[in-house]
Amino acid sequence: RVQALQNPDGGFGDWPGDWSKAGSTARAAEVLHLLSAAPVNTSAAVAFIDNLQITSAISSIGGFRSAPADRDADVSSTSSAVRAYYYLGVPVSNASLTEAYVRNHQNTDGGFGLQTNRQSGITWTSTATATWDALLALRILGSVPDFPTEAQSFLRGLQNADGGFGARAGT
Repeated sequence: RVQALQNPDGGFGDWPGDWSKAGSTARAAEVLHLLSAAPVNTSAAVAFIDNLQITSAISSIGGFRSAPADRDADVSSTSSAVRAYYYLGVPVSNASLTEAYVRNHQNTDGGFGLQTNRQSGITWTSTATATWDALLALRILGSVPDFPTEAQSFLRGLQNADGGFGARAGT
């Protein structure tokens, strides 16, 4: 069933006929890995992910777009691409550039913003999802965030009185 979701461009959608996206391709690669299977066309899946990386725009160097039609990268799509490479069993394309891109998305509060760019002074609100995605990508890349203690504090600060965690502080 999962193999049938692979599109002619090599990527995967979430349902038959859905357009290929980094997140869908990462989830498919992970499920197939867990099932000791592979995509019908692994080289096409790798090529699809490779084509999502932006290596020419100053604010997105090393980051990955969610889909070919997208113009800019974000930390969550980049994390999906890193996960896809990992589960497809191939090295991350431009790994050091990708690592730098992810690390550049950490805000001074320790969390990560979807399209934060510290080098350019752009700060997006830190969220639990972007922080999780960034930390997972860095772990796969064999790296750590620039501010690890602050990252822990940020995540602890998301916990509410009922024990649950919000996407942002106070939610």
